Amino acid sequence: MNKKVLVYAMISIVTSGFLYGASEEYSLDSVTVSANKIEEKIQDVPQSITVIDEAALEDKEIKSVADVIKEVPNLSSSYNTYAEDVNFRGINSSTFTNNNPVVLYIDGIPQSDRLGYDASLVNVDHIEVLRGPQSTLYGKDAIGGVINIVTKKPTNEWKGSVGAEYGTDNYMLGTFNINGPLVNDVLFLGFNIKASHDDGWITNHEEGMDENANEKNERRLGASLLYKPSDRLSVRLNLSSDYFKNGWLDGAFTDSGNWSSVTRDDAKNVRYEVDTYTKTESDAQALNLTYAFDTMDFTSVTTHKKVTLDGQYDFGWSANALYDNLYQFQNSSVETTSQELRLSSNTKEGIRWIGGLYAERSEYENPRYGMQYPGYYYGTSYNWDLDDVSKTTTDTQAIFGQAIIPFADKYELTLGARYQHINKDILSNMYMNPVGMLHGTQVYTIDAEHDWNALLPKAALNYKINDTWSTFASISKGYMPGGYNYWSSSSVEAENRFDPQTSMDYEIGTKASFDKLYFAATLFYMDIKDIQVYNYDSSTGMITTSNAGKAHSYGAEFEFNYLMSEQWVLDGSLGLMKAVYDEYTESAYEGHKIEKTPSRTAKIGLQYNHPQGYYARLDIRNQGTTYFNAANTFKEGSYTVGDIKLGRRFSNWDIYTYMKNMTDEEYFTTVQDQGVGQIVTFGASRTVGVGFKYTF
Repeated sequence: MNKKVLVYAMISIVTSGFLYGASEEYSLDSVTVSANKIEEKIQDVPQSITVIDEAALEDKEIKSVADVIKEVPNLSSSYNTYAEDVNFRGINSSTFTNNNPVVLYIDGIPQSDRLGYDASLVNVDHIEVLRGPQSTLYGKDAIGGVINIVTKKPTNEWKGSVGAEYGTDNYMLGTFNINGPLVNDVLFLGFNIKASHDDGWITNHEEGMDENANEKNERRLGASLLYKPSDRLSVRLNLSSDYFKNGWLDGAFTDSGNWSSVTRDDAKNVRYEVDTYTKTESDAQALNLTYAFDTMDFTSVTTHKKVTLDGQYDFGWSANALYDNLYQFQNSSVETTSQELRLSSNTKEGIRWIGGLYAERSEYENPRYGMQYPGYYYGTSYNWDLDDVSKTTTDTQAIFGQAIIPFADKYELTLGARYQHINKDILSNMYMNPVGMLHGTQVYTIDAEHDWNALLPKAALNYKINDTWSTFASISKGYMPGGYNYWSSSSVEAENRFDPQTSMDYEIGTKASFDKLYFAATLFYMDIKDIQVYNYDSSTGMITTSNAGKAHSYGAEFEFNYLMSEQWVLDGSLGLMKAVYDEYTESAYEGHKIEKTPSRTAKIGLQYNHPQGYYARLDIRNQGTTYFNAANTFKEGSYTVGDIKLGRRFSNWDIYTYMKNMTDEEYFTTVQDQGVGQIVTFGASRTVGVGFKYTF
């Protein structure tokens, strides 16, 4: 799709909307966000923000964090063998810190790790996606942004919902949510559950193996207890327990060397003899205490989360006699405890400020991580097991502050900074032994630690043209921590350590919030230093992270939501971007596009709501060219996907049907080099389903 045509089409749609129904008595609801950890109108916040409310989540069939990401310009993700990898404005996830560049917050519980990077959206009030570095207020991992999930606040009336869906590949979904008072005005309880199953679309024909190769099973539980003994004190406890098991992969392995010729039909039938799956479980707790003094608020947020991953993968991704019964394995866990204490002003006028302290301990353990190799690799008649046993402990302490200072009637200056100290300690032992012998010969060992200190400033200027229109400019520093390769390549500490990645982000933008139209536009430039890159050595199968050097990205982002009439709503977004390596360890890659970075993300949606409850929605999404490796030899061109939903709401019921990827567009989402071939994964094919939701 031609970029100019796309831009012109979106502009013409918005412009035509101004002329349609301009004198009617209806308007969009005002939007309030807590991006700066204080409540503000969205047009008054000097940064790029996407807000998705509960109604949009339901209308657009948004069920997961991956679905949320599709709504945001220049934000994308792909599920690799065992984790969700996020890319924003050219910044990718980091393999051995396991950090995604966009931190997920669920009622104050941070989740930057790629493992378990999802959440139940059953009890969500709204979601705020803060684009650009958020390290000042949100910490060390928010180099690309924050997805802030805000759940519903209970009231003195019991409310809830129950829902179900059924669709293609025996897809089944059930949800239940309830919130209400145990003691009016004082004690409130909330509970929600989500469970789903999908048989998958790939069949394993190996005798004795489960036929449903890429079967998926999910269960997510959430509970909350809110205690408000007075108007000043509020105490909230949030609990969650999640389980997800994903079989095989949504794609295929090819050793032909011509991966681009592989089709979805080729991937539908496979043979492999080792049970291949990823199982992820997580449990989280958060205690939020807020006390309102006369002139300020005190907030304490204590969190604990443990994520465990059990993964096993057929070595050859096929029934290859050379690799019979050999497999790759990952048994990992990450346990994080954090404490934040902050004070903030409670006035909505004049100078507003926030300041606080933050401490975190994260323990990442690999009781078993590695793979089995066929004997011919080493000239022996027996097979080998290469296994890393490691523990990485990360301690973080930080002090932060930010102030919003109004001046000259229509201007507001935001100044903030965060100073943080990070200590990482690693104990890693690499063992090599014949298959069946546990922890035989020790190949490498690392027992080391390193400290990093960083100052992360932010400055922004907002000019309020009038009550509906504002412009802003901002500069902020982003930070992704350094770490160690626990897949050890030597016993030398420096050879296994990689440095933090930093960025300076420059933005100018404008926002307008009229009665019937919300519109936002942003131009950005990002200067990236010590960019962390993924390396795969096909001769040894070793995976490492290193610092490639410098890179930069620049582009534009647009969003709008237009109430054309009382029945018709039009919304859309557009992201245009170029992200390039300026320096790379392999000089041949300098000037190459940064992998996993779409050149364009575009989305437009149209919804009709009939007075008698009938509704229809159409969403069209386009993604530009994406490269899958730094060599720029693996790539997917532009593709377009359309979804439709039809339904009726009456009394407390919502009955609907949907079709996703209506034209059954086929496209690659990842290409991974495995030395002896490539793993390719596909986007979801055409699926249809029916569902209901009852609200009480």
